[in-house]
Amino acid sequence: MKDVKKAIALLGILLVLFGCSKDDDAPAQNIAPQIANQEFSISESVTEGTAIGALVATDAEELTYTITTNDNDLFALTEAGELSLATGKILNYDVAQTHIITVEVSDGTTTVPATITINVIADQVYAVGFQKNTSGIDVATLWENGVATALSDGILDAYSTSVFVSGDDVYVTGRIINGVNNRAVIWKNGVVTNLTDGNTNANAASVFVSGDDVYVAGFITNGTSTIATVWKNEIVTNLTDPSVNAAANGVYVSGTDIYATGFINNGAGPVATVWKNGVPTNLSNASVVASVARSVFVSETDEVYVAGYTRSSGASNTATVWENGEAILLTDGNGSVGGANSVFVSGSDVYVVGFELDTAPESKEVAKLWKNGEVTVLTDGTYNANARSVYVLGTNVYVGGFESTSNTQKTFAAIIWKNGVAKTITDADGHATITDIFVK
Repeated sequence: MKDVKKAIALLGILLVLFGCSKDDDAPAQNIAPQIANQEFSISESVTEGTAIGALVATDAEELTYTITTNDNDLFALTEAGELSLATGKILNYDVAQTHIITVEVSDGTTTVPATITINVIADQVYAVGFQKNTSGIDVATLWENGVATALSDGILDAYSTSVFVSGDDVYVTGRIINGVNNRAVIWKNGVVTNLTDGNTNANAASVFVSGDDVYVAGFITNGTSTIATVWKNEIVTNLTDPSVNAAANGVYVSGTDIYATGFINNGAGPVATVWKNGVPTNLSNASVVASVARSVFVSETDEVYVAGYTRSSGASNTATVWENGEAILLTDGNGSVGGANSVFVSGSDVYVVGFELDTAPESKEVAKLWKNGEVTVLTDGTYNANARSVYVLGTNVYVGGFESTSNTQKTFAAIIWKNGVAKTITDADGHATITDIFVK
């Protein structure tokens, strides 16, 4: 009997030992990473390498991420899950508003897929100019993403000349013809304010907003001469005295410095001039018989660029950009008329737009863009055209201007070129032009 009891006890001990050993040696079950489909939004104007967002997944182990299906290799993903625009790539809202890629996340044992959607946000494009209404009146107009808003009443001819967007506020300058004289005006979010009383001719040609201050460049007349002026918050400062004719065509604020550009006519002809804090600098040399400056831009490194035209004795008007006062000719002036209307600097790249008369075969004005002096032809010379303004945002280059739609009738279409591709924003049988453009 004792032997039976000992045998039973021994059997129980063995069962316990073997049972414990089996449980202890069983491998732990791996829990797969958890990742959901995710969505991001990014501006179309971002540059290569710009971060789009970080993918989110959960697991007890360290995770690694990879792209399994890319969209034209547009995107890059680090092992840590940081998603960005790939090197050498750009986005374009006009081409694709959405991109879809697939990714995988792994904990070293288990891999889980997910779908990632990248939504492209379009640049907001503001353009100003004018278009003729059915009564034949020129109406000052603001286009926001191609949608037109009339700024003037359509009873008096009016023209918008420049636009600047600061936060949610849209500032537009221009002039309204009261029957005899031009009245300089500024619109803020569509509400007009008179800068002059209309008793004499005046024009508000350019606007720049710095902080809470609004600067406008233009001219006023005293009945016998035109005076270059800058308004700061509607308070006028004369840049020239009544002994000469002058006008300011552009304004730019860099830090505490206020730059204006235009011309002074000393009797022999207009002389391109840039004013810094009211002090004028003549941009022409002795060989130039006439010159006008139309636009000014100050780079991040405080280089001052001015666009306009020069004309030497015996030559034609020549499209010109000045860098710190040194003239760089963009057209040759030998029988071909040219002019530069606007300059914009992005990083180390200098963009200028204007026109050049194509002497053969049709002798038409051709809209042109110069980047660091290298020209891009925007129109084919079939009809007259002019590029009036340039704005660069990220990788996108926007140009505003117009092209005639007929060689026998005075009809013009307002056009915005984006990276060289033209988009007409008015009817071909109308009469409209763009004078300035702003993008954000």
